[in-house]
Amino acid sequence: MQFHSATTADCACVYRWRTDPRTTRHFFDQREIAWETHCTWFERVLQDPDDSILLAATENEQVGVIRLTCFTEVECRCGQVGLYMNPDLHGRGLGKQMLTHFTQDWCPRMAPDVTRLFGKVALANIASQRCFLAAGYHAAAERVWGARDIREIARLLCAPTPPPPTAWLPPSGQTCDHCVYVCERTPTPTTNK
Repeated sequence: MQFHSATTADCACVYRWRTDPRTTRHFFDQREIAWETHCTWFERVLQDPDDSILLAATENEQVGVIRLTCFTEVECRCGQVGLYMNPDLHGRGLGKQMLTHFTQDWCPRMAPDVTRLFGKVALANIASQRCFLAAGYHAAAERVWGARDIREIARLLCAPTPPPPTAWLPPSGQTCDHCVYVCERTPTPTTNK
């Protein structure tokens, strides 16, 4: 499996996969996205040095999209990983291959300073949960409660001392809708040539 960084030429393909009902049923936010809104978002992400959109392909077909958004919390360089597949290829095990290749090959070469990768997955999305586990991630907690964003989760998990059990309790009136997977990596040394 090969990756290439997205370009403006990939905008329509990413939109088509992103808005397909077979894909959106697994998203936290299932609202329709207008073409113009998508194009504006896509251009912004392509210009952001902390964001990468990658398209994965085999020799014969385009497989899916992985997005890596990098940030720093508690002196730890982190990356949030999101992925979705070409909906015509669901159920063929290519998501596991794509995420494993990304985590074990692409990240060490292209994002060597990232030491923790996080994936936030809807509880109902069993296929994605299996992808993260197969790619070497582990569940951060039984459940990460409420509507916390990934930066707050990273802050808790990267803290020098583990968070108290109460950190994972749901705030009043909130329920759990997702679980978080983490892959801890050793930074890849860079050499000066």
